[in-house]
Amino acid sequence: MKLNRIENFVKPYAKAYAPDFIYKMKKEVNEQKINDLVSKDRIDLREKQVIAREGMSRTATERILGLNDLVDINYFFRGIEASRSVCRIILRDVSLREVGYATGFKISPSLLITNFHVFESEQWARNAIIEFNFELNSNGNPKPTTRFSLSPDRFFVNNKNLDYAIVAINPTSVFGLEELKDFGFLRLNPKLGKINKGEYATIIQHPGGQSKQLAIRENQIINDIVDDDFTLMYYSDTAQGSSGAPVFNDSWQVVALHFTGVPRKDENGNWLLKNGSIATGLDDDADVDWISNSGIRTSKIVNSFIELEIKGDLSLRQEFIDASNGEILSELRKSEPSDNSNHLQSAIPKSSNSDEGYIDANLNQLLFQKAINIPLIFSLHLGDIIPPFNSISLPKQSTIDQLPSVSFGLEAKKKPFYDLDYSNRKGYDPNFLGVDVPIPKVLNSDNLSKMVNGDYYIPYHKFTIVNNKQRKLALFTASNIDGSSAAKNPDPDKVYSRDALAGLTKSDTEEWFIDPRIPQADQLSDEFYNKDRMAFDKGHLVRRDDVAWGKDYLEVRYSNGDTFHITNCSPQVKDFNRSNLGGRWGMLENTILNQAKYEKLSVFSGPILYKSDPIFKGVNFQNSVEIKIPKAYWKIIIALSENGILQSFAFLLSQDLSQVQFEFDLEKQWKGYMVSISYLENLIGNIKFDPIVNNADQFESETGVFVLNQSQFETLK
Repeated sequence: MKLNRIENFVKPYAKAYAPDFIYKMKKEVNEQKINDLVSKDRIDLREKQVIAREGMSRTATERILGLNDLVDINYFFRGIEASRSVCRIILRDVSLREVGYATGFKISPSLLITNFHVFESEQWARNAIIEFNFELNSNGNPKPTTRFSLSPDRFFVNNKNLDYAIVAINPTSVFGLEELKDFGFLRLNPKLGKINKGEYATIIQHPGGQSKQLAIRENQIINDIVDDDFTLMYYSDTAQGSSGAPVFNDSWQVVALHFTGVPRKDENGNWLLKNGSIATGLDDDADVDWISNSGIRTSKIVNSFIELEIKGDLSLRQEFIDASNGEILSELRKSEPSDNSNHLQSAIPKSSNSDEGYIDANLNQLLFQKAINIPLIFSLHLGDIIPPFNSISLPKQSTIDQLPSVSFGLEAKKKPFYDLDYSNRKGYDPNFLGVDVPIPKVLNSDNLSKMVNGDYYIPYHKFTIVNNKQRKLALFTASNIDGSSAAKNPDPDKVYSRDALAGLTKSDTEEWFIDPRIPQADQLSDEFYNKDRMAFDKGHLVRRDDVAWGKDYLEVRYSNGDTFHITNCSPQVKDFNRSNLGGRWGMLENTILNQAKYEKLSVFSGPILYKSDPIFKGVNFQNSVEIKIPKAYWKIIIALSENGILQSFAFLLSQDLSQVQFEFDLEKQWKGYMVSISYLENLIGNIKFDPIVNNADQFESETGVFVLNQSQFETLK
C-alpha cells in the first residue's frame, strides 16, 4: 500500500505511542515469561480458547505459559489451509490502471475484509480486483491464479475508526477456473482470549503486491490486552505486516487485521525505509522500517459490525454473523483428504477425451478439493481480465476446450487450446542442436517483466520470451524448431491444421490471451489489436508453425497454443505479416533447414525498440494507450551444417516510416537485409549474444551468400 494512502492513518497513531514507550514494552516482553506478564484470568481464558480449537496438548499448555516455543507439526498443514483464504488486492483508479496493492481475506463465503484506508469508498472497491493463489509452489514456480471482482453495490461497509472495510465478492471468477468456495474463509471469532502479551503472532500477506508470504511467529505481542483497547501491538525486526493482512495466533485463529504501525524516524522526523533512506509518498508500507506494528482486534471488528447500520443485501450481514461462530477452518475441512488421498489419480475415471488433454469439470473440482495434501495433476486458469465485470456470466462446460472467453465484439472468439499448467514449461533448450547455444544475455533488466520468482526469462513450450514492460512488447524470443515429419506429425491419424490444433471451428476467431505470470499492465491485450482501426496484424514473433512439433499430438497442441500468448504478439503493419511479401521469415528458415545436417534450428528474434519509433494511439484493457510501434524486426537462425559445423545467420526487416505520423502507410514495402551478428548486437543495444553465436556468423561467407541469393535480401554493413 502506497504511503500517500495511509499517511493520515499512521500519524495520529504514531503520535500516541512514543518510541521510548514502545522500546520499554519490547524490553518487558523480552525479559519476562508470559505467566509473569499476564494475569491468571487471561491465561485461563486463553486455555479455554485452545481447548475449544485443538484440545490441550502439553506443548500448547507450555506455549501459553511461555515455557516452550515449540508448535505441533500440524501447525504447518493448518497454516496452508488458512492461507487459501488470503488474497492479493489489485487497486485500480477510475481508468482501471493499477495504482497499488494490498492484502485481504475472506471472512464468510461471500465477503472480503481489508482496511478502510484500502477501500475508503465503494468506488475503490468497485475498481479493484482480488487474486487468490498468487504464490509459488513447492518447486518455486508460480501457481495458476484466480481473480474475482468485487460487488460493493451488493454489500459494502467500512469503519474509519477501526480501519476496516467489508465488501461482497462477485461469485464468478474473471480469471481462472477455481470457484470462490474453493478458497474457504477465515472466521472472525468475537470471543476474548485468543492471544496474550508475550505470545508470537503469524502474518500471511502480499507485501507490496508481491507473492504470498509468511511472517511465521515473528511478531511478538507487546501491549497489555484490555477490554477497551481495540488494537494489538506487535513487533518484529524483519518480518513486519502489510495493509489488510490477517494476524494469527498459534491455533491459526485470526486475532487482528493488520492496519498500521509506528515508523522509525530520522532526527528531522522523516519516516525511514528499511534500507535507511527517507520514505516518500510513493513508497510501499512494506518497505517502511516500523518499530512496532498494530492490528485491529478481531473481537472489536465483529462487535462494531453488529452495531452498524447495514445497507445492501442483509442476508450477507447474517452470513457474516453466522460465520463468526464455530470452527475457523471447518469449511476447508469438509473436503480434507483421507490418508489414501495420495492414490487419488488411480481412483479417478479417465475422461473419454483424456488423450486430447481435456479433463472433466468434475475432476477439476475434485482435484482442487484435494489440493492441500496432493500434487495438482492439472493447474487451471481461464481468460483475461476484461472489465466491466458486473454483467459477465461464464456458463459451466464439461470440458476445458469448451469454456468460452468473454469478449465485447460480435464474433465468436475463443482461446486456442493450450496447457493450463504453467509449472511444466521448460522454454528454450540451449542444447537442442547437440551444441550448447546459450540464450542471449540481457545487459539491463530494469525495464523487463519479472515473474513471481524474479526471473525475466519466461518459459513456454519450445520457446522463451523476455518482455519489455515499458513497451509492452517482447525484447526478444528464443525458440527451438524441428522440421522433421516425425516431429511435425507424430500421430498420422490426427489432423494438424491450424484450427484442429487450436480446437477451433470455422466460425471461431482466435483470441490471444495474457500471461498470468507477469503483470497484466506489462502486456498489450487482444483488445488493442481488435480496436486498432485495422492498422495491424497480430504478428507471431515465434512462428506458430515453427514450434508446433513434439513427440505426441498433445505436445504439438500445447506448443501451438503457447504461441497465442499476447507476449508473443507484436503489432506489425500488414505488409510485414502477409503473403504479398512472400513469407520471408519462413522462406529464410526453410532455406537454412534444407542446408542443415539435421532438420533442426534454434532461432532468436525480436523487434528493434527504437526510442524514435512512431506512436500509435489505441485501447488496452479499455484504457486509452500510446504504444510505440517497432519499425524493424530481426532474426538470428542457428543450425548445424552437413559437416556438423555450427552456423548462424542474422537478418533484419525494416520499413521507412520517416514520413508517417500516427497512421501507417500500409502500401510501403518492408525491406530485408542480411547483417552481421555484431552489427545486429550493436543495433539492439540491450542484448549480448554468446561468443559461440558470433563465431558461427555466416555473414559474407559462401553459405551466407547462397542464403542471401535465395532470400532476395540485401546486405547491410
